[in-house]
Amino acid sequence: MSSHPQSQPATHHHHQHRGVPATGGAVRSEPEEVRIGLLGGFRLWIGPQLIEEDRWRLRKARSLLKLLALAPGHSLHREQVIETLWPGVGMHKASNNLHQIVHALRRALEPSALATSSSAAACSS
Repeated sequence: MSSHPQSQPATHHHHQHRGVPATGGAVRSEPEEVRIGLLGGFRLWIGPQLIEEDRWRLRKARSLLKLLALAPGHSLHREQVIETLWPGVGMHKASNNLHQIVHALRRALEPSALATSSSAAACSS
């Protein structure tokens, strides 16, 4: 058994995320810490909030985030991402796929979506 609590990542990267709504709908100006757990399953926190599995519309959006978390400087060339996620797929189709997963990733991480999922979780408790 692991001595790490379930809510903490075994391996994590930190990043700052701005504009996450505070309690009451006000937008905080200070950045939120972003933590990514990669060992023992993928987990993502923005501030204290764990981003739930149902927030990820596309599995490849999680894969892109994992690639970027592990890449030096958290940056990759578009061609590197395409070759990793869609090897052997034509450039036009792979570019369209990349556009879709970038959109899905942004939607999963946008502050209004995070506030909505927090409110829904609070209402269902």
